[in-house]
Amino acid sequence: MATTSSWFDRHACDARLAHLFHEAQDAIYIYPLDEHGYPGKVEDVNETACQKLGYTREELLQCTMLDIVDKSMHRRVEEWYAALRGGQAVTFESLHQPKSGPPIPFEVSMRAVEFGALRYVMSICRDITERKCYERRLYVQANFEANTGFPNECWIRRHADRLASSLKEGEMLLLIAASIENYYVISDSYGSEIAQRVMFKTLRRIQLEVPNAWIGQTDRDEMLMVLPVCEQHLSAQSLHTVRNILNRAMVADHGLLRLRGHLGVHEATRKWLKENGSAEAVEAAFIALHAAEKANTLEEHYYTPQIADAVRDRQRLYSEFLDALEHEKLKLVYQPLFAADNRLFGAEALLRWPIADGFIPPDVFIPMAEQTGTIHLVGEYVLRHACAEFSAWLKRWPGYDFKLMVNMSVHELGRDGVVERMVDILRRTDVSPECLKVEVTETVMLDRWRHLPVLSRLKDLGMHIAIDDFGTGYSSLQYLQDIAPHVVKIDKSFISGSARSPSTHKLPSDSSILPDPAQVSNPQIVASLIQLAKCLHIQTVAEGVETEQQLEWLKQQGCDGFQGYLLGRPVEASTFFRVHAAAALDDLALG
Repeated sequence: MATTSSWFDRHACDARLAHLFHEAQDAIYIYPLDEHGYPGKVEDVNETACQKLGYTREELLQCTMLDIVDKSMHRRVEEWYAALRGGQAVTFESLHQPKSGPPIPFEVSMRAVEFGALRYVMSICRDITERKCYERRLYVQANFEANTGFPNECWIRRHADRLASSLKEGEMLLLIAASIENYYVISDSYGSEIAQRVMFKTLRRIQLEVPNAWIGQTDRDEMLMVLPVCEQHLSAQSLHTVRNILNRAMVADHGLLRLRGHLGVHEATRKWLKENGSAEAVEAAFIALHAAEKANTLEEHYYTPQIADAVRDRQRLYSEFLDALEHEKLKLVYQPLFAADNRLFGAEALLRWPIADGFIPPDVFIPMAEQTGTIHLVGEYVLRHACAEFSAWLKRWPGYDFKLMVNMSVHELGRDGVVERMVDILRRTDVSPECLKVEVTETVMLDRWRHLPVLSRLKDLGMHIAIDDFGTGYSSLQYLQDIAPHVVKIDKSFISGSARSPSTHKLPSDSSILPDPAQVSNPQIVASLIQLAKCLHIQTVAEGVETEQQLEWLKQQGCDGFQGYLLGRPVEASTFFRVHAAAALDDLALG
């Protein structure tokens, strides 16, 4: 670039300074200030400025900085030049409009210098496009969920605070926390990509159908919606829309998904927010959500102090459960299984959580583990400890045909690597796969395409498959044929769930069914299940056998095995071995 008519030549400046000006990697503009302290036309500009904005030097010399600065920044010009008139050096971020394309971000440093009677400004402008892109990436990572692109919980919480502070008289803040029931099961069964797609579609539907709501996703795969409402019916209308969306079917790659959702709601008035704050309002919505999840209802739960106490108790219990699991405070007990010839042929491993004054029942902590996605940790804990104790029994009863039965949640079956982890535990404890019976419930058929191959692999390794609680879920001939189990366990509700008096039950005409079947809750169903299993060459085990009459009647029906308090209560490993050792050794001697 020729410099004969440059500002530096006209003011007889040092040539080295002119060289630095023209060779600089930053865009530099020199222009005078008028008598009011506002910028005049540019008197000199370097080549970098021309390249950045796409103008020639001659074109830029016809502009003022107001022409170069993007119009969106004009409102701040007075602020910048007021500071400059006060004798300060000024540094700020600005947008410059190129000849074509979007505005370019620059970091601008300005300083005024005196030359005779005139004041000039040198503006050094550094292109910060890359820095802004990096900052944007950091902002997105910090404020938006990577998989769905929706705001995260932190962003929504901040926005809730802004909305709370700007509520008008008569308005309230409606906060809705929502979850998709067993969302992690969708992830385990179909893969995380499908699950995230389901989450995105759900969020998008809510965004479109409740346009005045601010909606985001938590890292717990829950949803949080915040919107100001002025009338109660508008709140009810928004809730109705969200509830319908959460319980709407959705087409996925592997077919139709029927979703169920849970809702927790808090309607925070201006007075409530002033006393408690927006953060407490968000917590209230989540507390109500956790109450709805526990109740397993499709109806929304509204926050109340009583609900808060119950949820906090449950959260405390869950923390204590995780501590018990981590520090191996959970205990295994074993309930014996006997054949029709009274021979002990197996033991079912059952988990107990001991506390100071007794036990917390499994129907409390197992659903909690399933809902929180930690059930696979429980399953591995049971298998590891049960196999270790079972291995000790086998060494003392060599050659005895004895099976260990363990329960496996459908959620465990859906996890990658489940077979490999089971094989590793069996290898480490020196237990043969042929000694293990894996009990699953009929719910495996809800996702047969994923679960049946896993069951087939277990059977190929030599493990036996048992259907637990048979008859209470999705029983059908097709399911039995698909799973092809070795054993079906008839649920105890059919055996002793509601035993009736003999006087109220009319005996069937076949007098060979003795003794009195009135001791069995549902004799016709039980007899049919036993005969069905026999036709399919599947063994049957009756659970919940509590009386001699039940036992004898089941034997006459051809039931193969029995389990219940009549035959033995669940006991710890040492007690189990002591009680049943003699019988096992006698069987070995006879066999």
